[in-house]
Amino acid sequence: MASSDDDKNRRQANRHNVDADIEIFHKGYAIEFPTKDISLTGMGVVSLGVDHLKVGDRVLVVLAGDTEVAAEVVAIRQETLHLRFTPESVDDVKYYLEVKGVSADKLRSSS
Repeated sequence: MASSDDDKNRRQANRHNVDADIEIFHKGYAIEFPTKDISLTGMGVVSLGVDHLKVGDRVLVVLAGDTEVAAEVVAIRQETLHLRFTPESVDDVKYYLEVKGVSADKLRSSS
């Protein structure tokens, strides 16, 4: 199946299941979402039926307390919103993942 191979090849960092609720801010709205998975480059969240976010929207993601990162909505599939973090956000995401117990050697893709 080409699409799954394309997805795997496109992925720059390993995904990790992190049980957390995050907040997404966009155009004056702040909504809490449960995470599905997260990597250094992006994350998937359960969409909760929210329909005001569109592909291409730029959002602010609050991962924890004072850890805020910029992201873009890159896909909306079934019940999931997929976000890509900006390159400037990588250090903050790495710190967040390490606090959540993901070891540094598991953050990068093995391919």
